[in-house]
Order: sequence, then C-alpha cells, then structure tokens
Amino acid sequence: MLIRTGCLAILAIACAGEPRRPPVAAAPSRVVEPAPVVAPPVAPPVEPIAPVAVQPPCPEAPRDKQQMPDHVVKLAELAPAMTVIDLGSGDGYFLCPFSRAVGERGRVIATEVNKSLVRTLTKRVASLALANVEVVKAPANDVGIAAGSADRIVLVNVWHHLPARNRYAKRIARALAPGGKVVVIDFKRRRRGGHGIAPERVLAELAAGGIDAAVVTDELPDQFVIVGTVRS
Repeated sequence: MLIRTGCLAILAIACAGEPRRPPVAAAPSRVVEPAPVVAPPVAPPVEPIAPVAVQPPCPEAPRDKQQMPDHVVKLAELAPAMTVIDLGSGDGYFLCPFSRAVGERGRVIATEVNKSLVRTLTKRVASLALANVEVVKAPANDVGIAAGSADRIVLVNVWHHLPARNRYAKRIARALAPGGKVVVIDFKRRRRGGHGIAPERVLAELAAGGIDAAVVTDELPDQFVIVGTVRS
C-alpha cells in the first residue's frame, strides 16, 4: 500500500509541474456554396410555315400543238414579278400561262379595244381565278397602260391588225420599262382574210418607232417571233 500511495503522489507532483496547453480551437467549418443552376437555352419560337399553294395546270386547248404556249413563255423570257402586257388578248388564250410565269408578285394586263372581248376576258379571268391578271379596255391607237411600266409587251397574231404601225411602235416604246422587251408573234405568210405579215416589214415598223429588233431563230410551226428593245 505504501508503494502504491507513493507512486500516486509522484504522479500528482509530476502532473502539477507540467504546463497547461491552451485548448486547440476547432477549425471553422467550410460552407460549400451550391453550384449555380444554369437554365437551358430557350429556342426561338418557330414560325409556322405557310402551305405552298399548288396551282392547277392551265386548261388545254386544240391550238396548243401549233401555238405552244409554254414555248412562247420561254421565248419571251417571262420571269416572276414581271409586268406583262398581253396586247390584243382576244379570248385570253395566253392569260393562264402568262399568269403562272410571273407568279403572285407579278402582274399580267390583258388589253382589248372591243367591249365584248373585254367582257369575255373578264369572265375568263374569274373562271380561272387568275388573281394577278387585270383586264383593260385600251384605245385603238395606244397600248393603254402607264408609260415605263411594262417589262414585256407581247402581241400574238395582232401586229398585222394594228393601224398606223409606225406610230403604234412609238407607243410601245414609251410603255416599256427600262430593259423591257416587245415580243411580236405573227403568221409567216398572209392567210385568207389578210392575216399575216412579212417579218422584214415588222422589223422596219418597229425601227421607225425607236425599237431595235431581230427575228428569233427558234420559231413556232406557223409563226415567226421577233424580240425588240428600245433603242438607247
């Protein structure tokens, strides 16, 4: 017992002599910030696509084989957004192919001097729903449209009917827009009733009106084609 008591006493003395260590401060706890939430990119609104209107084909006619309306459109170099004059439109045979060629941004003006034919043309335009076609009653000695407004003036089997063609050519030149063209299509030879005219004569009459023209080598079966522009 003495030995054990002595040991305890010695331990007590040794402990009393040992300096006290200050308490160790606890390390501050680390606060972890949550990662920012990135919203996914918002796609721009998708505009609805307007349905493309499909135009029905133009009605067929017995004269298509000889007149070749689609080929005439190519010869005249008709293009979307043009203003085309179907001068002396008659029964409106070319209105549908011309309307399709210039499209909804284009314009076709059918002119006639006869009131009865104007009514016929108006009915045809309505029956075919040609929204870009306008019918105009023109004076006998003029084109009947504003100056400088036509990209193409097309006359099919009409030139030989015109009065005072030299002066009429000047009216055509005035109606053409810059870069515009006149397209004259007529019978190659005179027919019964006086229909038809020599292409050389047409060229001379156009030249008298200030239009330089030439015969297109790619002709139609029974007609010649002349294309002219205003002399610069």
